[in-house]
Amino acid sequence: MGLCEEDSIHLELKDILHAAGKGYAPVVWKSYYWGSWRDRRLLLRLIELPKLGDLAGEKREKKRWHKSQGFNSGLKSVHLKNTWWNNDYGFLDANRRYDLVVSSYDVEPVGERFPLAQYLPPESFFESPKVVVSVGSKDMKVAYCDFPVIFRHSIQAITGPRADENLLRFLCVVIKSDILQYYLFHTSANWAIERDKVHFHELLSLPFFLPEDAPDPKKAQEIVDKAAHVVKDYEEKLKSESWFGQEDRRNQGAKRIRRELEPLVRDYYDIDQYELMLIEDTLQLAKESFHPKPSQSINDTPTLKETKEKECHVYAETLCEMLNHFGKGSKFKVKGEVYRGMPYSVVHVSLSDRINRTVPILESKEGLAKILQRMGHLLQQRQGHFVFCQNLKVFDGDDLYILKPMQMRFWSRTAALNDADEIAGYIIQIRRGS
Repeated sequence: MGLCEEDSIHLELKDILHAAGKGYAPVVWKSYYWGSWRDRRLLLRLIELPKLGDLAGEKREKKRWHKSQGFNSGLKSVHLKNTWWNNDYGFLDANRRYDLVVSSYDVEPVGERFPLAQYLPPESFFESPKVVVSVGSKDMKVAYCDFPVIFRHSIQAITGPRADENLLRFLCVVIKSDILQYYLFHTSANWAIERDKVHFHELLSLPFFLPEDAPDPKKAQEIVDKAAHVVKDYEEKLKSESWFGQEDRRNQGAKRIRRELEPLVRDYYDIDQYELMLIEDTLQLAKESFHPKPSQSINDTPTLKETKEKECHVYAETLCEMLNHFGKGSKFKVKGEVYRGMPYSVVHVSLSDRINRTVPILESKEGLAKILQRMGHLLQQRQGHFVFCQNLKVFDGDDLYILKPMQMRFWSRTAALNDADEIAGYIIQIRRGS
């Protein structure tokens, strides 16, 4: 196994102690596994929001919504109860393919399969409007159901009164949204480390707040109503058309609706363009690199694959855009270029009197060798003959040279944002005489 200098992570003891005092120390440890400094800042903002568990609890807790798993048949147990349903009652199998909405096509009569159960939620739990969630994460199934149906303990559900059906429809959209999948990836105990599984108590830790608790309650309520209306229309479509043998078409339709509703969820959580970059990079790069198959090559692993010219453009343009954003209102402007090589490339950023629209990607071996020689000379002048080069950035007057390994994890937009933060922070320290 090859390790880069950049693979080492430093945790501050004060951060862990602070998180322990707030009750989320495990999240701090986990967030360093895949997350960057920017990720941890976004996660902290989400952690401080109200939790789904504030609204949903056990029946005895008398919260607004009831949360539970389905019944457990537990045939090996001596503590069994008679089930209350008849043979015609609808049963939802956890292996069924469904998304966004549970329809009558997804259920079948339970028959005589489960005459006894070890754990059995009350009848009202199965009859109320509900959001059902499977236990996985890679293929997590989340759907709204507005009719009575029973299911086993591998499916969890949150039920509420009929008056909250629009809120529950919106919750169904939110749980599987990019934002909360990002949150679960960085905070759940198993996902991204061991198995692609999310526990029920981790679902209840998801940030979720009511419209009346939002900074702009009227706007938040409009978002909830609009999203719920789209889900309701999809419910009616499933009822009015025949979907027998059309599972692929139906699931593609659900995915399309979820994509269309993503901007509403982002607006509800006030996600800006730079936070969106973190979320997309996590889901497109980190999530898809978790648990690579033994036969999978490096170039089939998104975070480790060789960086192409287009990806160099994206990184360098994001870096320069962020640095120019920091210097807005001043004479401080930068332009960039990339000297591309293997196994390292160099990003050259320099002060300029204007902002370039595009960043040139140069395939000059001579130019790259000259810059590396210059960087080595500068380091020897400042640090001596031996230098530990982690995330190396070298200033040379009005020029900055950034040494980048040619793996995609170092060229993502998230990497560009974090590099821009580090560079800007260093410039501020220099100006203050630190």
